[in-house]
Order: sequence, then structure tokens, then C-alpha cells
Amino acid sequence: MAQQIMPRFLEGLCKVSIAESLEEASKKMESERFDLIIADYLYPEGDVLGFLQHIRKEKDARELPIVVASGSMDRRMVSYAMRMGANDCLQKPYRKQEVCEMVERMFQEPYVKTSENDVAVVAAVEWEQSGKFYQFAPEINALVEGSSVSDASEKMKALVQKQFSNGVKMGYVVHTRLVSHLAEAQKAPSADCA
Repeated sequence: MAQQIMPRFLEGLCKVSIAESLEEASKKMESERFDLIIADYLYPEGDVLGFLQHIRKEKDARELPIVVASGSMDRRMVSYAMRMGANDCLQKPYRKQEVCEMVERMFQEPYVKTSENDVAVVAAVEWEQSGKFYQFAPEINALVEGSSVSDASEKMKALVQKQFSNGVKMGYVVHTRLVSHLAEAQKAPSADCA
């Protein structure tokens, strides 16, 4: 629906080229020059964050503005998009006046919106062993030990906050799962008697 609405909204303001996937968008960028990209947050092959990171290696935010759009643009998504190189974010459903004003501003003087507070969500695995409570956050390779669940949680929160405040890159893992591995003791081979 957004692909049908956007050309109508921007008619007379600019030429619109539609890409239905991130792969198609990358191919178009190799053969065509663009002045602005408006990208959905989610595509069939995943989110737009890796695409943003790839573009920002080649072109800065003033050279090629990028606006990320989503119907569920929460603080975490805005924070991730801005950290990966988005100039601004756009909430769906689109309002024509808002879209046209943003596009005109980007054409005149590309800007980078500053987010209120940057946020990161870091996943941790928690377990208890021998009366101690542990949490491990693989994304930042952090392990804490506590005397209770709340003690371990408070230590992990403090560690994450400290590292995030110091500029450690985190909060990009959006899918995690717990994997268990079972190992069986091998029986010793029986001795053959001759």
C-alpha cells in the first residue's frame, strides 16, 4: 500500500522509483542516482539496518538522506535506525503534508534528526548454579554473578548502562534463542581377551 501511496503523495515534487526488496534497492542504487531514500523498516529478507550500514560506508547523511518508515516506530526502532545512519524516521500511516514537507526539507538542506534519548535492548541468558545466579549478555560478552536473581539483574543493568554510556556498540541483536546441547559419557571400550 505504501508503494502505491508514495508516488501519488510526491507527484510533481520528485520522481519516485519503487524497490520491493532490499536486494532490488541495492541493484537500483548501482545503476541510478538517488537524492533521497525512504525505506520501510522491515522487508521480506529482514530489517533495513544492514542496508543502512552498507550505504553509510559509501555516502554520508548529507550526501544521501535516508528516512526509515514503519507502522510501529517505537523508541528502540528509532534509536537503532538513527545509530545505523538514518536521517529521520516516518510513522505510518503516512500523512501527505508531513511526507511532502519532510521530502522538501531533505532536498533543500538534508538534516539529521537528533533523537531524545538513545536506547539499546541487550538480551541476556540467566541461570542458577550452586546457589549463585548468573546472567550472560553475548552481544557485549558480559557475565555477572549475583546472590539472587534481582542482584544479578541489577549488576547486569548497571554494566550495560555503563558500557552504553561509554559508547560501546550494542542493541543490534533482534533475534535470540536458547540452544541446549546434551552430551553423554562414552563407555570405555571393553578389552578383548585372546
